[in-house]
Amino acid sequence: AAVHMLSEKLRAESDKNALAGDILSKLQELSVLYDVSDALANARDVIAVGQQVLQHAGAVATFDWGAFMSYDPERSMSRVVAALGPADGVPRTWRVVEPDSLAWAALNAEEAVLLPELSDPDRLRLRRDVGPLGESAGSLLAVPMASARRPVGVILLVRKRGKAPFTSADAKFSLERTYDPAA
Repeated sequence: AAVHMLSEKLRAESDKNALAGDILSKLQELSVLYDVSDALANARDVIAVGQQVLQHAGAVATFDWGAFMSYDPERSMSRVVAALGPADGVPRTWRVVEPDSLAWAALNAEEAVLLPELSDPDRLRLRRDVGPLGESAGSLLAVPMASARRPVGVILLVRKRGKAPFTSADAKFSLERTYDPAA
């Protein structure tokens, strides 16, 4: 009986520790969301917004290259307005968002698009959005951004081939449509 009671106490303590870990994780997510919200409220233009979003994404997930793609729904066009990491060859002009591109998939997703291992066709799709950098991508996390429930852009986070892929935990802890100043 004493062993059973001790076992129950240990299990209860373990459950408390797991719950405390979950609460801490949620508080960290909330802190990042508040930081992003504050940064966006103080940003004056879309490039500054993109840079702020990427800096906060770097606090949430590690990546080799990241971009904030602004989206113009009236023209169905997007462009990379900010990038972290090597940006040589990244197109900065407005481009039509092709229906089979990864930007299109992310803009129309309800949550982050996670591709832990990019296939060659996926790299080709990514290349349409970001140019030659798409060729070295091994894993992708694309987070749709919305304002007043309308898509305004996508955060693309890339890990190169041979690096640890993004996981569902990365996607869950991502910014998950945080840019919503109308809310």
